Amino acid sequence: MSDVVFGGTADYFVKNGFKHVWGVDIDPAVINYAKSKYKEVQFSSVDAASVSLKFDRDFFSFIYLFNVLYAIEDKVTVLRQLARVSKPGAILMIFDYSVEETTEPLLDLTGKPMRPIQTKKIKQQLYESGWEVLEVRDLSETFIVWYEQLLQKLEDKKNEITGHFLEKDIAKFSATYLHILHQLHHKILGGVLIYAKRI
Repeated sequence: MSDVVFGGTADYFVKNGFKHVWGVDIDPAVINYAKSKYKEVQFSSVDAASVSLKFDRDFFSFIYLFNVLYAIEDKVTVLRQLARVSKPGAILMIFDYSVEETTEPLLDLTGKPMRPIQTKKIKQQLYESGWEVLEVRDLSETFIVWYEQLLQKLEDKKNEITGHFLEKDIAKFSATYLHILHQLHHKILGGVLIYAKRI
């Protein structure tokens, strides 16, 4: 199972030997794009908070969330839903934004709240939801490198990209990731990789 970054991450798993891959996202437009581009992946538009209505109990053996939980306030409900559709012993991989703890809400560039994983709470949240934490790895410095590389690629390929997307959309995309990079540099925001096992 996968969230969809326009389907690319789900397709990556298919190309690296995974036999049955489902891409899941709440946004139907993203799902429709992914369906048209990656034919070997099954895609569904599903709200993570009600994923057990779409998939059977003990359905998945591996689930990964790629920058998903930061957008969700009630993380325990979502993690519990994912546990319901996972086989005992299934692996959950979470790759997301993080903070140690937060007293004030973080906002993205559009003013929408970001709800990064709180590293001091996530182990308990996972346990309450039916998961045993296997590893928590801080990726904050790696996130900085990735975002710097992404923004440099955007600049290097600006002329090529402009032929496919509106200039205002490219500017918005760049500004969003510059904002995140700024937060990473100032340690307002971090990055984390978590592995957990279905209890």
